[in-house]
Amino acid sequence: MTVIGTVRPIAAVCADAELTGCGVCGAGPHIPCAFASGPAGSDGPGYHMARFAAARRAGLISEADMAAVIEAAGVFTAATVIWACAR
Repeated sequence: MTVIGTVRPIAAVCADAELTGCGVCGAGPHIPCAFASGPAGSDGPGYHMARFAAARRAGLISEADMAAVIEAAGVFTAATVIWACAR
């Protein structure tokens, strides 16, 4: 997969994804899907992968941003929570 574009810090991508609602858990804009300790002790908010897909469809995050989220997720489903969003 070749992605052209500048990848922003994952926290910035998460902040833009947070502008959408989540189709998995129903969290509204500006509300994290989860808040707990993620893998490797990364405390902070988490967002379902579906939320990033919605943000991509809405033009809030770029193709390069989405590629970075997919890379952070590894193997995923729409319900996978991305914990790399600590600010």
